[in-house]
Amino acid sequence: PVGSFSRMDTQLTGPGDAGRYPTEAMTIFCPSVERMLDPVLTLCPQCGRSHSLATLTDDEKQFLLDSTSFHELFTELGLLKVVDQLIRNFPGTKNRLIVSKMKEVGRGADDPLAVERTIATTPGLEDLLAHSSFLFPARFHFVAKAVGANQARMLEPLVTCTDCESQYQILDSGYYLTCG
Repeated sequence: PVGSFSRMDTQLTGPGDAGRYPTEAMTIFCPSVERMLDPVLTLCPQCGRSHSLATLTDDEKQFLLDSTSFHELFTELGLLKVVDQLIRNFPGTKNRLIVSKMKEVGRGADDPLAVERTIATTPGLEDLLAHSSFLFPARFHFVAKAVGANQARMLEPLVTCTDCESQYQILDSGYYLTCG
């Protein structure tokens, strides 16, 4: 579960890791309830209002960690759906950002201008493709499954926006980094 690990360094060098994972040491970011000091800074993804909350229970703090992870994955899923549509519409694309996420390049239609325009006009998509290391089919499946498994919990939030009253809150990105 989120929050049960501390920041740690690890190496992925097990059988079958060669060529799929980096072999250099990497840091895993694992935020925890224990590191959440009052006041807790939050943000409403719906209205954009910031809040400073004090005296939250551990369950409420855990919910904020979970809702922040959920929101990040939900946002990523939206971007991955755009990539999926690009791959379906242009299976022969030679766009370097998309090709780098595929095991093999498909055959068929390619419209470099349409692909470039979509990447350039979809907020966050170019950054995701340029600065993330993953293979598309596996990441798309993982993110979709994680969002689906946690969506119901977000419908009954333990911490809501005082302005919207129906929207779950997430941790402010600067504050979130102090929790890990």
